[in-house]
Amino acid sequence: MADPKWVDSSTIGNVAAGDTALRAELMQLRMQGTPLLIVPKVKEEITVGNPFPAGPMAQQKATTAQLCQQVLVDLDVKVDMMGSEADRRDFFEKQFKFKPKGPSPVVRAMEESDAIILSQIAASAKARGISSPTFFTADGRLFRNADAKNWGVSLTMRQSRPLVAGIGVAPGLPGGTPGMNSGKANIVLAGVLVVGTLLNWLSDILTEQRIRKDLSDTEDWIRKQQRTDPHMGILVVVELWQTVPIEPSGYWPAPSYQGTTLIYGVNRPTAEANLRREWSGVPPTAKRIFRMAWIPPLQTAPPKPSVDPSKQAPWLKRYQLVKNAVDPPADYTEALHILNGSSMYDIVNSLRMLASDRSATFSGLWQQLDGNVPAFLRTRLPPAFSAASDVTWGTGSVDFYKARVGDSFWRLSSDDQKSIIDFLGQFGKKAR
Repeated sequence: MADPKWVDSSTIGNVAAGDTALRAELMQLRMQGTPLLIVPKVKEEITVGNPFPAGPMAQQKATTAQLCQQVLVDLDVKVDMMGSEADRRDFFEKQFKFKPKGPSPVVRAMEESDAIILSQIAASAKARGISSPTFFTADGRLFRNADAKNWGVSLTMRQSRPLVAGIGVAPGLPGGTPGMNSGKANIVLAGVLVVGTLLNWLSDILTEQRIRKDLSDTEDWIRKQQRTDPHMGILVVVELWQTVPIEPSGYWPAPSYQGTTLIYGVNRPTAEANLRREWSGVPPTAKRIFRMAWIPPLQTAPPKPSVDPSKQAPWLKRYQLVKNAVDPPADYTEALHILNGSSMYDIVNSLRMLASDRSATFSGLWQQLDGNVPAFLRTRLPPAFSAASDVTWGTGSVDFYKARVGDSFWRLSSDDQKSIIDFLGQFGKKAR
């Protein structure tokens, strides 16, 4: 495992305030296997406040603290409790307050809170056997402080340009449409400016043209997905691989474009979590470069319906087989075959459980029916997916379901029709 990087409160605060480029940069570190940590003093600053800047206690606003806490969850940032209290105190006393000559101590030219943080990082690094720990900071004043090097901690700042969602509105779009300004011509996907996020970092015109074409080709699909499930947001991810230069030449070839991916989730943190689960590794001679743009759901998802917790439910065994098939590395075709070989009662209940537990996987599996799959899979499964979607995110009304699904329902066998009607009657509005 790679050595961790420690993060400061300014970085967490900037991400919480909507800096999407900084969020993507930190997430890229997580994707590369770098653990992200905060020391107890940083945890105190983002949740309670910092007593040193002003007043008896610079109180953190409750809403800000909640947003910062959510960033820790979204980016899987852990609170670092390693390092002994004795080592922390020793680093603080010897580096912040020290005696070059004479009886009076000299205090270094930095805030005491910064000295505490550096001491906690140095103590943890000592306990972990890390000779040169890295501290990721958004505080330019601390980064430029010559005294900071005395703790043996390497300070690094962001590489991305600050980019905050919601500050740019494209001409012709209604006010308040979320998006990002860009110096390049913009593309709008589902009403959201995405090129400002995805393309303003590229210098390769051919790669940019390929990405633009892929983004344009996804527009119809995104619109269709929004009509099918208005409660599902879409994370648009552009991925490139950068070949690491061979020393000592130092030559960096142009990154190779790997493709544009759509990741689904009821909110952005869920979609990013799905991305972390589904992304495969890169060759050892390369590193992943990516940018993301979030297209929010058209409607807020209602609370999840209760699901039958009974381990004796007969369909749970089928659901477990489907779940195993869609776990990474996912085999969606196998999952569809498992479902198609089940009774309609087992199919709709398994899909209801999948939609409730893993909505993005449910949507991805449903989309496979529009692809290159055998025709027989498109007979029983589409009406079943529609029924599970209705009871999970819609009304579950039998009349509405029949009107929406149309002929695909009436082509089912009478037993399959009855199973769906019973299912909708149990979990949606009663059949009439």
